[in-house]
Amino acid sequence: MKTLAVMLALASSLVAQSNFVELRGASTQYRYSDWMYSSPRNLVIDVCYIGTPGANEFDAGLGYQLKPLPSLTLFPLVYTTITKEGDRGAKLALLASLEVSGWKANAYLAQNWAIAGNSPSYLVLDTLDITHPLGKRLEVGGSLGFFHQTQTWNPQLGPLVKLNDQFGSWVVSWRMIGPQKEFRVGRTLAFGK
Repeated sequence: MKTLAVMLALASSLVAQSNFVELRGASTQYRYSDWMYSSPRNLVIDVCYIGTPGANEFDAGLGYQLKPLPSLTLFPLVYTTITKEGDRGAKLALLASLEVSGWKANAYLAQNWAIAGNSPSYLVLDTLDITHPLGKRLEVGGSLGFFHQTQTWNPQLGPLVKLNDQFGSWVVSWRMIGPQKEFRVGRTLAFGK
C-alpha cells in the first residue's frame, strides 16, 4: 500500500508539470508514440517508440529546454536506443519550435550511432512542419522529412493540415513528393502547466 501511495504521489507531481504526448501512424506502416516531460527547472525526459516494417526502436532520453529568444524554444537531447531486433545505439537530437509573424515551425533532427547489432547508423528529420493559422483552430502548411542510412536517402514533402483543440491537436499530412508516398495522421496532447 505504501508503494502505491508513493507511485500516486509521483504520478500526480508529474501531471502537475508540463507533459506532452504524441501519437502518429502512417500508410507506410510507420508508427510513433512519444511522452515528453519538462520539469520546472527545464530538465526534459523523453521516451518514445518508433516502428517501421522490420524495426521497432525504443528511445529513452534526457535534455534541457532552452529559450534563446521569446519566439524560439530549443530542446537538445541525448538518447540511448534499443530495438526489439537486438540493436543498440546512441542518439543526439535537437527539437526546435519557432513562431514568427503567425508562422509556426517545429522540427526534430537526430543522428543515431549504431553501437551493437546489424542496423547501421542513421540521420533523420522527422519532421519539419511549417504552418500558418486560418482562424482560431485551423493551421495549414507543409511537412518535410527525410531518413538517411548508408547511401540511401528518403526525402518526403507534402501539405499538412492541423486542427487545434483544448487538449492539443490533430495533424494530417500527405507527403506526396519523394520516393515513398506517405499519408500520416497524428494526435498531440499537452497537459500540466
